Amino acid sequence: MKRPFDDQSKPRIRAESRAIASILEAVEEGDYQLIRSPALDFENSRNPVENRRLIVETWLEKFSKKIPLSPEVEKRAFELNNKGIRPLDAYHIAFAEKSQAVFYITCDYRLLKIRHELKDDLKTKVINPTELIIRRI
Repeated sequence: MKRPFDDQSKPRIRAESRAIASILEAVEEGDYQLIRSPALDFENSRNPVENRRLIVETWLEKFSKKIPLSPEVEKRAFELNNKGIRPLDAYHIAFAEKSQAVFYITCDYRLLKIRHELKDDLKTKVINPTELIIRRI
């Protein structure tokens, strides 16, 4: 969700920013439902740039389904972390799986790179926003 605030001089970043804008429009139109989790709130709270943090917080308020932290999510995040996924990313995916999300959308290139190795272990498909838009077309 923070991609639109990044340096837009690179084509890949511009494409991801446009894809995120399209996804947010689709959410507003009711085509998608986004999930809000404590991991997402935590990540946003660490943003040192206040106006960006507040804009993302506004977007988060629009999300219609909030998933609480549970022992099941904590256990799954620990399992994912043990498979090489960084702790915060592991929580993001664990919350997505708990909510039965079809996709976990990310611009994290490291996570996107290892998703293929872990695809049989993941209950939610890890996908880049531009990939989701291409699927939608």
